[in-house]
Amino acid sequence: GVKDARVAATLELNSWIASRPSHGEADYAVDLGPVLRCDERAGVRAGDLCPSYRRFPTDRIHWNAAGHKRVAEVLYQSVFNDCR
Repeated sequence: GVKDARVAATLELNSWIASRPSHGEADYAVDLGPVLRCDERAGVRAGDLCPSYRRFPTDRIHWNAAGHKRVAEVLYQSVFNDCR
C-alpha cells in the first residue's frame, strides 16, 4: 500500500544521499537512522524512532531535545571532530 511505497521511496532516497560523497557531490553523508532507531529487542517495531528520542510518545518521526542532542554528538564525531 501507500505505507510500503513511502518506505521504499525513503530507502531509495537515503541510498542516493549516502552515495553523494563518492560522486564528489557532497563532503559527508551521515546515516542517522541507526543512531535514532531502536531494535526489536527494545520492545519497539524495528526501524521505529526510539521512545527516548520522540517528541511525543506516539510520534515515530520527530525528534525531541534528546534526539537533537544525539544527532549533534554524532555529527560532531563524524564530521566536525577535526575542527578547531
